[in-house]
Amino acid sequence: TWVRMGTLAETMGNTEQALRCYRNALRHNPNSTKALSQAAGIHRGRDENKEAAELYRRLLQLEPSNGETWGALGHCALLLGELQQAYQAYQQALLCLNNPKDPQLWYGIGILYER
Repeated sequence: TWVRMGTLAETMGNTEQALRCYRNALRHNPNSTKALSQAAGIHRGRDENKEAAELYRRLLQLEPSNGETWGALGHCALLLGELQQAYQAYQQALLCLNNPKDPQLWYGIGILYER
């Protein structure tokens, strides 16, 4: 129920309320992949990369072969200046994605190599 309420709040543009709902969902079920993913996405959209990275790491403990999450973690690590972690996350993303031709992923990898 909390995840659905968070999704509704997010759809209505109320990200603060959505985060509260996702936090409540995680309090009741710390392994809710949907709540972790949605909350991380909100934090990432707000450029709160440290919070997003923490949530992505928790999500990867539950779904270690999720290439999209690895790519998102790589992006957060890159923006935090954690270049070695970004490199490792992007490598894992390339290994786990069914179609590793995602332009955003390669853009992040390009920025990583530039740095």
